[in-house]
Amino acid sequence: MSRWRNLPIIRVLGGDWNATYSNLPVDTNPDVLFMRALPSVQRTARILQICDEFGLWDPYWTLYPDEKEYTYIPAGQLRKNRSRIDFF
Repeated sequence: MSRWRNLPIIRVLGGDWNATYSNLPVDTNPDVLFMRALPSVQRTARILQICDEFGLWDPYWTLYPDEKEYTYIPAGQLRKNRSRIDFF
């Protein structure tokens, strides 16, 4: 991305990050529900660094700042934890 920094292109970065976009504490983090810890604080920090460096942002949270949607829901009825770890 550094090579193309000055080109007039739309940058889209997406993936199965296994990290949250928010770095808020687990009890107030909008990307998780019923979890004891965040999936990866280090990966979240790196994602936020890349977004800051290249002017990227999460379109979902920008358009729906108060919504609670999750991309990871474990199989089975007993586990209630949820997280949003896949995003653009």
